[in-house]
Amino acid sequence: MHPQNLTGLSWSDVLYFEATILNEKHIMEKRIAYMRMAFDQQQQDLVDVASKSLAYRQDIIPTCQEGQCQRVIFIQRSVLSKARKCSES
Repeated sequence: MHPQNLTGLSWSDVLYFEATILNEKHIMEKRIAYMRMAFDQQQQDLVDVASKSLAYRQDIIPTCQEGQCQRVIFIQRSVLSKARKCSES
């Protein structure tokens, strides 16, 4: 109902429309609150996943560093072995 149409209404009609509008406002406020809660939960889930990912990466760093050291040692030994073979020839 448009405001210009309210002049011809009785008080009971106006009160009914006001109650309807207030009820719709209450319903919308509940929906907005629910959407905010869902959004907050999604943000918390993202923070949890990021935290777990960071913890996992921190856990595997020593393993990766150990693997890198082993590769360096292997390459050094291979180079030294080839250098010895070349010098013996």
